[in-house]
Amino acid sequence: MHENSAVQAPSAVQRISRRWHDSREFRTGCVTVNIKKILTWAGIAFLLFFLISAPEQAGGVVNGILASLRQAAEAVITFMQNIFR
Repeated sequence: MHENSAVQAPSAVQRISRRWHDSREFRTGCVTVNIKKILTWAGIAFLLFFLISAPEQAGGVVNGILASLRQAAEAVITFMQNIFR
């Protein structure tokens, strides 16, 4: 073994990287809680609640979204047709 083979302290970049990684998760005891996973499940629960509690309004929202997507697709088609004329 070499004399300089002692364990080196982590560099500044490694410390910052580790802090950034740890800031995205909260450690509570042995369980790691991922914020992204919590927000995803909360969003799904909200959508299900909205769908069950107000189905007519949910249908209206879906129809509005689909109408917007249809208008956007028609606009892109018109644009492409005008380019290649």
